[in-house]
Amino acid sequence: MSRETSPTMRSHISSSQSARATTSSRQLLLTSEVTFYAGEDLYRDSLVGTRELAIKKYCKCKLEFDETRTFESYCFEFCGILNLKMQDLKFMLNGSHKEIAMMRTVKKPSEILVYYCNKQILNRA
Repeated sequence: MSRETSPTMRSHISSSQSARATTSSRQLLLTSEVTFYAGEDLYRDSLVGTRELAIKKYCKCKLEFDETRTFESYCFEFCGILNLKMQDLKFMLNGSHKEIAMMRTVKKPSEILVYYCNKQILNRA
């Protein structure tokens, strides 16, 4: 699953997998993106009532950085692109063990890890 960025679109989903979803802070400063990494396989409901894979573990989705947006805004955009339910997911900054404060403004390009809130949702897949 890979979608390239077109001039009219501001997001990019990559299927490249890495051993870990980490980046040095120097490299992060060179990018102007908010990057979401799937911390586990994430599934969405399909039209026929079954669950299908939306994004594989360690795959990433990049969104264009805008310092006026909140974390909540980016999370809604990520969920909308992949047709995921935001209430089923938790979002954490890379390197942190706490969930993101959604109403905070994103001050710099960031990496966000995405997981399910509880394992019951994962077991439905």
